[in-house]
Amino acid sequence: MAEKDIFAMIVERFGEPQNARRLAPDEAARYRGRVPEALITFWVEHGWGSYRDGYFWICDPVLFDPLVRTIFAGDPELRPEDISMVAYTGEGEAALMWHRKKYGMTAFPHSSELGVGYAAAVPADPDTGVEYSQNFLAGALLIDIIVDDADDFYDVRRRLGPLADGEVYGYVPARQLGGSEDDRQRVRVPEYFDIIAQLTPYRLVEQTSPEPGYPYGRFRDVRQIGRPR
Repeated sequence: MAEKDIFAMIVERFGEPQNARRLAPDEAARYRGRVPEALITFWVEHGWGSYRDGYFWICDPVLFDPLVRTIFAGDPELRPEDISMVAYTGEGEAALMWHRKKYGMTAFPHSSELGVGYAAAVPADPDTGVEYSQNFLAGALLIDIIVDDADDFYDVRRRLGPLADGEVYGYVPARQLGGSEDDRQRVRVPEYFDIIAQLTPYRLVEQTSPEPGYPYGRFRDVRQIGRPR
């Protein structure tokens, strides 16, 4: 796959984002240096919005800066000012974050874990050895989740109705407090994610190198994220 095609692939395969709000070109400068340029171009040309009937949401990082500060405040390695949240799933299972000039990460709010994903573990094309560009890795971070199996999401959607802009299907009470599938509700995001982050510190989990039986590696627990509580 040509690197220049990965963002075009999103539009070709899934169309324009629903409920989209485009970034004004004269506002693009405020995001430069935070995320790869190709992602900013996507926001300008196509906007922040949803795919697959609300399963996947591309979002404005500024709205989630308080959440990022909550998760990473006081961390010795992962500084909040280096991290931007760029997308999340409508069932609240994953929040995609970009570490400035480095790699993508996936936060799992309902288990309070943060994974450094395949893009960081495998930074180069295994066939050619050519290092992936930041633009390619940012696109891969999005498309890997967009194409995921969404059967559970659609089951919840049929039960609770479609999501409005700025909502996810959350747990009330949160999973960390014993919430179950019977406790699912439509809740506001980013407030919901921020409340969860205040309940339990996130744990950093790392993806290992591919091995027999695990072509994408496995996740192992590394450490707590943020300032010790």
